[in-house]
Amino acid sequence: MRLIILALITVVASAYSFQVIADKGISVGDLYNAIGYLPPGWYYYRFFNVSSGFWLDVVADRHVQVLVFSNSTFSKEGLKAKPLWSAYGINVSSWITLGRGRYVVVVNNNGTGPVVFRLAINRSAPIGVSDYGVVFTNPPVVYNYTTREFRLRVVWLGGEAVSPRGDAYSIQLNVYAEVNTSKGIHYYWLQNFIQFYNGKFRILNNIWNNTDAFSYLSKEVIKGLGSVDKDRNPQGVLEDYYYKIAFDFKDAAPPINTSLYIKVGVRSDGRPWFAFGYDLGRGVEWYDNVTLNLAARSVAIAVRGLKRNPRGLELNAEGVVGGVCCREHADFKKISVVLQLEYWNGTHFAAVPSYVNFGRSTAETASNVKVVSLYGRGAYLTWGVYLPEYMWSRYVPIYISDYDRRGWVVVFNGTFLNLTRPPLIDFGNRTRVRYLGNSLGVGSVVVTKPLEVVFRWQREYLVRVSGPVERSEWVPEGGVYEFSPPPVVDFGNATRLVFEGWRLGGVYRGSVSFVVRSPAEVVLLYRREYLITLVDVAGVSRYWVAAGSVFSPRVESIIDFGNGTRAVLKDLKMGNVSISSVVVNAPATIVVERGYQYFVTYRVYNESGGVWVEGGGAAPLPRLAVLYLGNGTRLVPLGYNYSGPVYRPMHIVAEYRWEYNITLRLYSRDGVYLGPHYVGWAPEPPRQVAWRGVVVGVEARSRPPEVEAVADVGHVELEVRDFLSMPAPFSEVSISCGNYTTKAVTDAAGRSRPLLPLNYKCEVSRPAVGLYSVAVLVGGGALVGLLAARRGR
Repeated sequence: MRLIILALITVVASAYSFQVIADKGISVGDLYNAIGYLPPGWYYYRFFNVSSGFWLDVVADRHVQVLVFSNSTFSKEGLKAKPLWSAYGINVSSWITLGRGRYVVVVNNNGTGPVVFRLAINRSAPIGVSDYGVVFTNPPVVYNYTTREFRLRVVWLGGEAVSPRGDAYSIQLNVYAEVNTSKGIHYYWLQNFIQFYNGKFRILNNIWNNTDAFSYLSKEVIKGLGSVDKDRNPQGVLEDYYYKIAFDFKDAAPPINTSLYIKVGVRSDGRPWFAFGYDLGRGVEWYDNVTLNLAARSVAIAVRGLKRNPRGLELNAEGVVGGVCCREHADFKKISVVLQLEYWNGTHFAAVPSYVNFGRSTAETASNVKVVSLYGRGAYLTWGVYLPEYMWSRYVPIYISDYDRRGWVVVFNGTFLNLTRPPLIDFGNRTRVRYLGNSLGVGSVVVTKPLEVVFRWQREYLVRVSGPVERSEWVPEGGVYEFSPPPVVDFGNATRLVFEGWRLGGVYRGSVSFVVRSPAEVVLLYRREYLITLVDVAGVSRYWVAAGSVFSPRVESIIDFGNGTRAVLKDLKMGNVSISSVVVNAPATIVVERGYQYFVTYRVYNESGGVWVEGGGAAPLPRLAVLYLGNGTRLVPLGYNYSGPVYRPMHIVAEYRWEYNITLRLYSRDGVYLGPHYVGWAPEPPRQVAWRGVVVGVEARSRPPEVEAVADVGHVELEVRDFLSMPAPFSEVSISCGNYTTKAVTDAAGRSRPLLPLNYKCEVSRPAVGLYSVAVLVGGGALVGLLAARRGR
């Protein structure tokens, strides 16, 4: 068998977890009181001893079979044995007369649904408020939690009981502490209680070591204000040791409004401690702080559903009334008490999650006490017939069957449960459900008891048709989907198809038709053709090509536009990829990439030519050289009239400079031939030449290369006078014109006509005859210069 865990709720008080148990039987209680849960086919049994007849009470939420067997027959034959007594019903209450002996009572669920039952033998128990860690709904909820502190709030308005000690009874707070050590968990049962005795009351505590069946407790192990005592059974046999402390009795006058506290912790030295306190309206009085002489990792008060300590007792927490002490019974004649059992949840005291009206741990019992639930505020104890009852729970299990889950969950008692659902829920995986309603037929409910809510949905699947015709349709599960595709489809996007069939797992011919049991993707099968577009400078061509075939474009290598421009094939591109052919699997555009070339003509002197040049390139023109034409004439190249990149048809001409191998036939200004003067290669005759070391101007009188030219040279009239300004005949003078120097001799008239550069400053000198001589230079009838000649020294 397995536990179905369907909810996990965490609160502040340590680990607080829930399990909804629906598939096995469970129970809590002692030999004479129990509450349990039985799935169909399960039964509960309990051994007990009686000295005479006894009351047997069984209350269930469905009919059950109640059987009483003798111990010996049941031990041998089980349910097959013949019962001593039997009944069937939902409320079985009877006095059964049997002799002294040991018997077995059985509650058998022989029906078809699960049952929650309550059983009591002789209608006595520790009566009050007890948390067993089980919510006895149908099905039950089992939970666990730990805390550091418990509180029992008590409002005592009076009471009277019959007991072996007279009018004596007690109100007890009982809890279990788990002390976690390196060697395992030690269990201690802690009691903080009020004793009422013949009109007086007092507060006292007990500590019991339940770590094993017989746990030793000594004053060396436990330290507090109290002492360790022995516990003996009615026959006087020693059964246990326990710690106790008690105060003196005081007068008890109603009302008494008090709280009992039990708190646990670990000291800084690792020793666990238990503190006991009460509050009579003046604040908490911690009257005893007990320390155990052992090392602990942690300590906590625990409530653990269905878990028992080594002595077989459930780890519960209880606030109950019973006998004053020592296994005694109190039969109440009247009682008026309010009990509220609370635990510290980390921030404040809160009511225990659920409770029943009987305890288990203490041996003191009571009768004629009726427990009235105050729900989350505790319980009111008054006089009446006691029967075991599940009183209240903060949590309720509900069974949910929805589209995405199925099982039990736990919610707060009083939770408003919204039962509305959206009309459609799309799961995002081509599956959706359509809401058809719920089993309760309402849109909401306040949860105060276990419920089963079944939401009804219709599952639908998306059938999607892909291909040239796309469509989607939601079809109920199990429905038939039908569709007739068009025979030919032109998408208008350079693709056209011819219908051949459809595919869904296999390939089929004809119209689409199948039963829908899951999301379906129907693929229409068509023979596909793609449009191939060929883009060239001469125009655009289009070809329909079957899918999967090879297309090889045919294009001209050269397109001549007839205007000195042509386009030359460079590459075929589809996207960024160069191709020569392509396997056609989609519409495609193939671009013919061409390079433009331009025709460049050129002329070099009397020679012409032409060449095709790539756009942006330089024309490969002939290399230019000096052209010698003869007759002393040549052409010197200056370059072409264009040397940049070519972007259009062009005509390029070589440019030259004419040069001549010039020789001057020089004449003076007065017509005297001076001789030849070789200049060399030049574009034109020079305007100056060096004549006898002096630069003189030249005026060309004919075209090169043989050029007649007149130089600025001529015969100059020179008249030499003495210092008396008288002509100096037959005198020799020295004439210096820059780098040119010559001599001249005067005639009888004191004159001379030397050949000199014109328009040039010359210096005349002669040997000293007197103190000074004066020479006047006259050229071309004009006075050229007057020079003073000094006497030589």
